[in-house]
Amino acid sequence: MSVLEKMSSAEAIALEEKYGAHNYHPLPVVLSRGEGVYVWDVEGKKYFDFLSAYSAVNQGHCHPKIVDAMVQQAQTLTLTSRAFYNDKLGVYEEFVTSYFGFDKVLPMNTGAEAVETALKLCRKWAYEKKGINENDAQIIVCDGNFHGRTTTIISFSNDENARKNFGPYTAGFISIPYDNIDALEKVVTSSKNIAGFLVEPIQGEAGVYTPSEDFIKKAKNLSELIHFSKMRLRPILLTSITTILGLSTLIFFSSGQALILQPMAVSLGFGLAWATVLNLYFVPMVYRVIYLRKCVD
Repeated sequence: MSVLEKMSSAEAIALEEKYGAHNYHPLPVVLSRGEGVYVWDVEGKKYFDFLSAYSAVNQGHCHPKIVDAMVQQAQTLTLTSRAFYNDKLGVYEEFVTSYFGFDKVLPMNTGAEAVETALKLCRKWAYEKKGINENDAQIIVCDGNFHGRTTTIISFSNDENARKNFGPYTAGFISIPYDNIDALEKVVTSSKNIAGFLVEPIQGEAGVYTPSEDFIKKAKNLSELIHFSKMRLRPILLTSITTILGLSTLIFFSSGQALILQPMAVSLGFGLAWATVLNLYFVPMVYRVIYLRKCVD
């Protein structure tokens, strides 16, 4: 069948079922076009797109400013590898780091890559700056987390659909109940090898679960308390993959707890799609980034 031939929803679903790997279970709706907040299926039925590709297109489908920037860039320069500099990346990096108040940014292709890099950064910092013996670092995570689907990340997931038959799993993680500051304090104070705390400001995969109002603040205070008592400082890593930017990480820098918390790194997922509307003739098709703050003793 030619890709230009029009097909019914049933035909399109049958093709995916036959030739595509069954790693996802979509709703039985076959979308063919979109505009703004609306999408249409192949039969012409119109829908509100409340999912918005998990917020990757929360700016709306076929936004004219984004389309224009994409066309202009595609007609100018398709791609530069990191073997070269280009005249757009630095402009983007300056804007986004200034906007969030971080020192550096590392763009990624996926949210899982951003989290993996945050884990590497945390461990490297623990070994080189805080004196934890190599390979002994432990990172605290929360039950019900969603940070991606790599082998390391599923190792500290408690979703059996993501874990089953994919072992052996990566060691070095301790899981505690989400929004439980007592459990966090117990783990942090029981070992000198705790390197960091990886936490979602709002859990998305677990069912859009918002923690207590002061949970993140108390976690930050706990980290400082340990630092002042001559023990090793535990960096906090914030991650947001399935919750949108405006409802998760941005809040922590604009109101409430945000003004108090300065995490070591922030990993953002789909919600950064708004960055594509910048009039830079550069369209960052990678929506996942990790922001880095200087780590000092």
